[in-house]
Amino acid sequence: MRFDYDMDADALYVTITREPVAATHPIEDLTSVDVDAEGSPVGIEVIAPVRAWAIDKVLTRYQIADDDRDLLLAHYGSGRFSGADC
Repeated sequence: MRFDYDMDADALYVTITREPVAATHPIEDLTSVDVDAEGSPVGIEVIAPVRAWAIDKVLTRYQIADDDRDLLLAHYGSGRFSGADC
């Protein structure tokens, strides 16, 4: 798993796998999940991640490996990003 934060765009991208992106599914305003051809999550994009975002919805809708799930919850369990997390 890789975390990339673009300060200019105020965007966080969490790469889960290196599979090609087949589709992007919006979760809520400013949060979306990229999926591969089989519908498995490839990455999560969060615009303005310092606001509370729908990590709970992402984890409910998509199967994410336990280790990756634990890492996401450890860093973003509150649904907020501090910039120091990356």
